[in-house]
Amino acid sequence: MNAAIFQPLELKNTYLLKDSIQALQQHLNIAKPYRIEDRIESGFIDYGYSSSAGIVSNLNDLRIFNQALDHNTLITEESKNVMFSGVNESLPYAYGIFSQQFEDLKLIWGYGQYDCYSSLLLKVPSQNITLTLLANNNLMSDPARLIYGDATSSLFVLSFLKNYIFSIEEMVLLETKDAIQSNEESTTQNFYRKKLLTQALAASFMARFDVKKMQTSAALLNKVFSEFPNYLEYADLNVLHNLTFLKDVAFYKELGEFNQFDDKIEAISAKLLKEDPQNPYLNVYMGIYYDRKGDIDKARYHFEQIVNANNFSKNWYTEEAENWIKGHEK
Repeated sequence: MNAAIFQPLELKNTYLLKDSIQALQQHLNIAKPYRIEDRIESGFIDYGYSSSAGIVSNLNDLRIFNQALDHNTLITEESKNVMFSGVNESLPYAYGIFSQQFEDLKLIWGYGQYDCYSSLLLKVPSQNITLTLLANNNLMSDPARLIYGDATSSLFVLSFLKNYIFSIEEMVLLETKDAIQSNEESTTQNFYRKKLLTQALAASFMARFDVKKMQTSAALLNKVFSEFPNYLEYADLNVLHNLTFLKDVAFYKELGEFNQFDDKIEAISAKLLKEDPQNPYLNVYMGIYYDRKGDIDKARYHFEQIVNANNFSKNWYTEEAENWIKGHEK
């Protein structure tokens, strides 16, 4: 990393973070981390680096790095184009970089997420503009579920696109529960729908800390489904996550049954599982869903899909599936 990137670009504030001894000896100036639990609390620094994480930098060095990408200083134009291309239309991730289409734009991006830090670098090549964000908590990445591969599930990204790319100045970014506005402009209908879904997703995440956010999320979702009733045409993994997460909040907060969107959960999951039957997130969400409904056979089917799949590494969902199956052995 030093020989190929840091030193050639003369990055003064970029390094691999090894341990606390390094931080003390080199007098590293690291932004104080925070996290949210019942309240905002002091966080912790995740030391150590790997192929996926552990590079520390700042905005100025990332500006230099971004310019090197643009000017083909680090790699050739040909190699960059390969790196910026997904495997195929259904798998936008390749070589550590996401590539996706939104409206008529190609978006190139990558993100970071630790327990107490998050980051995003998003490029719009056709407009020659880049968005770079760094945060000393994880709330820039985690609520948006960027791991699902859709940058526009982030309110930060939508704000950037709204104001700097599409210039939709008259459209507010955030709706209030009691004053969710309609959008009559046909040219911005897709953006408007995406904005409502993205805010609903973020609100469902924050409902863990403030149950009133459940009402906000549900109201936004109802608005979307009312104005855009053909939800099977646009529903994706983020929408399903949003719907099932609201049920999770109700379950763990002991708020009683939350069955408002059950018909949509089952219809959307059926569509998505037909397209990607071994998707571990889809299967763990639906396994939990049917388990809580008391449909053990359907729950078992989804958990077994995770355990028996052989095309991805074990993760938290694997352990959850294995534990469920072990606890429900015939």
